[in-house]
This record gives sequence, C-alpha cells and structure tokens, in this order.
Amino acid sequence: MIDQRGQIIGAKIIKSIFRDGFDMNSLEQELISLNIGGMTSQIREIIRLAFGSRMVSPATAKRLNLKHIKGMLLYGPPGSGKTLIARSICKLLNAKEPLIVRGPEITQELYGASERHIRALFDAAEKDEKQYGSKSDLHVIIFDEIDSIGKKRGAAAGSFHHDDKIVNQLLTMIDGTTELNNIFIIATTNRKDLLDEALLRDGRIELHIKIDYPDEQGRKQILDVCTRKWKQASLLDIDVDLQEIARRTIGYSGAALASLPQLSSTDILEFLKVAHSLAKFKKKIEAHPLADLASFDEDKAKLSC
Repeated sequence: MIDQRGQIIGAKIIKSIFRDGFDMNSLEQELISLNIGGMTSQIREIIRLAFGSRMVSPATAKRLNLKHIKGMLLYGPPGSGKTLIARSICKLLNAKEPLIVRGPEITQELYGASERHIRALFDAAEKDEKQYGSKSDLHVIIFDEIDSIGKKRGAAAGSFHHDDKIVNQLLTMIDGTTELNNIFIIATTNRKDLLDEALLRDGRIELHIKIDYPDEQGRKQILDVCTRKWKQASLLDIDVDLQEIARRTIGYSGAALASLPQLSSTDILEFLKVAHSLAKFKKKIEAHPLADLASFDEDKAKLSC
C-alpha cells in the first residue's frame, strides 16, 4: 500500500525483515542473482504465508491478534529443491546465519547428547529476546531430513526409546518459543507421513508446503541459470535449444537438470562438436532414467554451474 506521500506503508518494517535491496517486485531477478532458477512462485508464496504477520508493526500485529508463524515444513520428492529453497529464503532475510541441522547426524549422537544438541539450538534466540525484545534479529533453524528425528512416537520397540526422547525434547523446545518472536523453524522431508503429528500442529511446524518437480517453464529457467556461464564464455552453441530440452525433461528434478551440463573438459569439447543437432544433449537426457533421481543430492541443485 502507498500513503499520501507516495511512501510504501510498512516499508521500514519490511526492510527490517529482509536484506538491504530486497524487492518483492523483482524477486525472480533476486533469485537469479543467487544462481537459483525455477522456484520463484514457490518462494513468493512462502514469503507471503510465512512472513506476512512480520510485515506489519508489532503494535498492529498485537491489535489484530496476528500470531507469527514459528515453523514451516517443506515436503516433496527427493531432489525437488526443498533444501535449496530453505537456504535461499535465509539469503533474502535480514537474519542471523541459519543453524542447519541434519537429522541423521542428531540420531547418531551419544545417548543424551541429542537432547542437549536440540536444546542448544534455541539458546541464542532466547538470549537475544531477553536482551533486545522486539528489536532482536530473527533466528532461523533448518532441520534437514526432519523425519530422521521426528518419527511418530511409539513406532520403535520399547516405551522409552531414544528416538521418542528426541521428539519429546524437540516438542518441548518448540513450545518454549511461544513467547519468542525472533525464531523461525524450517523443516524438510521426503516422507511427511512418517512425522509425529504433534510436531505439525498449530503453533509448532504448522505451515506445510509441498514442493514438486518443476514444470516446463521452471525447467527452462533452471537450464538458463545453469548454462549462464557457458553463454558468457561463448561455450554454448547458439543452436542449442534449451526450451526443447526443458520440454523433453518432464519429471526431472532441479538436481537432475543441474547435472546435465556438468561435463568434464573432454566431454565439453565432444559436446560442442555435435551441439548443432542436440544429439549430445538428447543422449545425456536419456542417460538419466527417472528411477535414479532419488540418488541425486539436493545440494547439487544450487545451480552454481
């Protein structure tokens, strides 16, 4: 909204949440500058839903009884870009460096250490809230593969199983953020069905967003970003039709698309010899059966080719 002086209402509040220079109207270009393609619509929707209450003044939020979203779950198939989206959002925010927790690493810790690790994740946010109140920086915790530490309780043998204690500790810490307005949790999983339902209730990890493989437009944008350096170095033949490649890669994840141009120097020279006919690209595409997509690491989808 614009006031009578032509100023954006809430602009100062928005600036306090997002990094300097951030502009929702140019979100796509912001993401491309971070070497991220094909995710503009998902990230725009996340910003609207997850941070809408933070885009008004604390006084207005209190008057309207707006409650901040404290936790968000990104779920979907392997390689769809969940971890990439989580990290990309952190790059847009004016927040502390995110704490990234890999679920499998927590479960491998010694008995009792897992619970201490989870408690320690919230310490900095609690101290900042006590010292700075509403002026505290935002603290973000990313739980990657949260299904490793958040499985339904009682599923394992024994009533006091180690995994159940981890879930209980995580619930305790999340509930303890009720009075904290400076914390935001992002969790990712390929298996939402495995998660304990108590984690997903209101006031906890309550915002659930499904992340699917990109459509044709998204695939084209990913390929554009991934081959940008090739184009700048005049290594990509003008006859290579990225739109055609995007059309032929239905069902491919961002990780799989990002891997297509990642050839060795020898392969690049060989590729350029046949680039006119797209034969090399077609062969490369056919060499990636969809059944193998689960083996791709989501971190490869950073598209920093």
